[in-house]
Amino acid sequence: MYMTGTDGVAVSSYAFDDFGRNIDPRTGRQRKHDYTTNGNIFQPFAFTGYQEDEVSGLKFAQTRFYDASTGRFQSEDIVKGCISTPFTMNHYGYCWNNPIGIVDIDGNLPDWAKTALKVTACVGIAAGAVCGGVSCLTCQSMEMVMGTRKSIDNSAMVGSMVGGGAMGLMGPACTSLGTTMMAGGISSATGDIATQAYRTKGGQINAGEVATAAAGGALLAGAGYGVATAVSSPRGSVTVSEDSCPLETGGKPDFYVKQTGDAVPSTGYRYMSSDNAAGALTNGEQYTTYVGFEKLDSAAQVQNSYQVAPVWSDCKVRGEFDTLQVIDDLYIPTTRGNTTNILEPLAVSYPEYGSGGGYQMRVDSNVKFNNVTIIGD
Repeated sequence: MYMTGTDGVAVSSYAFDDFGRNIDPRTGRQRKHDYTTNGNIFQPFAFTGYQEDEVSGLKFAQTRFYDASTGRFQSEDIVKGCISTPFTMNHYGYCWNNPIGIVDIDGNLPDWAKTALKVTACVGIAAGAVCGGVSCLTCQSMEMVMGTRKSIDNSAMVGSMVGGGAMGLMGPACTSLGTTMMAGGISSATGDIATQAYRTKGGQINAGEVATAAAGGALLAGAGYGVATAVSSPRGSVTVSEDSCPLETGGKPDFYVKQTGDAVPSTGYRYMSSDNAAGALTNGEQYTTYVGFEKLDSAAQVQNSYQVAPVWSDCKVRGEFDTLQVIDDLYIPTTRGNTTNILEPLAVSYPEYGSGGGYQMRVDSNVKFNNVTIIGD
């Protein structure tokens, strides 16, 4: 890359390797940071348009700073990854370690991923609208054949298409029971609003009817999610074994992963009551049921995240362990203390004890802890 004067003559030259390290354009060898000044030329823009800091050599990628010498960002990505695609779970990596085929221009999602999301959203809306419209038309046609309906209800058709489009848009985000129920509620409410608006020609909307539609849509979506998950994985088991392929070598991986894509965080946490953690505190081993994967530093945080009643556990003892030892025993529990047939990967059963949302699994076996810590209130 060259900077030229008004006469077209090159006055300064620059080159970078795949990860953005400065290299000599003549020799191809890596050179020290000297980009912002070159003789009497001051030019702060560097690799992929990032602005380079003159002192540290870090490149400012709009959202966060990037260190080309390590190929890593200096802070976490605000766009979290997907557990079913483990390479997206590294929140510091540049272009998912594929800078030849992918460009990251602003420190968030790689450029092609943003385009893919837009295309997916458009396709989802269109597919959802078509499916909703066809489904409604089919049902009404069957009713006409059976003599229970005289004509097609256009308002219902409009509502079904709008609701279907909304569900198609949100479909990719339905990765848990909570998000699936939310999507079902929003799409049903949106469809009902469209139906009423068409029927009343833009008149007053009945809020009670919208709320009823939202509640029904959320419950129906939640039931569908539970059935689909139960059919595809009756116990939500994670089948990661010795042929697991770690994300990186030279240290403990963030996840244990099989080539099938099944993954589980490599570090788990068991939060215990201080009056029932003798084994963990004395010999570092204890029979364990529920486990989580987020390191919390106070009992109040634990009880809120996992909806634990104070009378059940004070949650003041935290045991940290390597999940590889129980990888074949891990499974997703069901709601209401593992007593139903509805899977509960995120704590939602007891809202009276906390906001919930903590990602949880069960092992129902002895666990050896790497360290055991008494945490505060």
